Amino acid sequence: MNIKENNWIMVSPIGQVSISREPLLEIPIGCRLATAGELFCANQGKPFPWGSLPEPVRASRLWKEHRVGVGGLIHKRWFVTKDGRFGGADNVPKTIPGSLRCSMVLDGGQSQTELLNENEGYAVVQESSTESQFLFRKIQLYAAKHVVADGGAIIQSPIQADGRIFVGFVGRCQTCPNAELISFQQLKKEFVGVQFELFPEWRNWKV
Repeated sequence: MNIKENNWIMVSPIGQVSISREPLLEIPIGCRLATAGELFCANQGKPFPWGSLPEPVRASRLWKEHRVGVGGLIHKRWFVTKDGRFGGADNVPKTIPGSLRCSMVLDGGQSQTELLNENEGYAVVQESSTESQFLFRKIQLYAAKHVVADGGAIIQSPIQADGRIFVGFVGRCQTCPNAELISFQQLKKEFVGVQFELFPEWRNWKV
């Protein structure tokens, strides 16, 4: 199964596992099905894919154009976990009451069969390397001092085979017009020698 290396984000609090940013049609070798709790953490603890409100009325441009949620996950299909499916899909209504089905807390309804439906995929996690976990903690400590106070967060991939680390700015950072020009540059200055690269949706970022 061909999976992009940059399609994974490390999950708080310690980055022991990384989760696929989008639901997968198969569970790759060496991976397992995520729990609802792991998926919830990857969504920055917010009750809906786009944030705290039950409708995406104040959702970021990343959500509107790419269905990138408040935690950086891509919600084009339901995420099927060990504990049910969450997050909705393209065909779920975007207004109340239908939008409530997109809850990241309440199971959106079990599949009728053991096989995936067209609008579903597996929420998959894999173990993160010790080196990736160490750097994750350092970057999250940096984020706690410089990003979290403003309601934002930094997501990151495990260290890639070529040494690169993909990052994105989530939470309230998704509506900040200066994230690519300022926040990303500051991060690179703080960690000299680390090969940071933005996740694709954050390149040429416009709010």
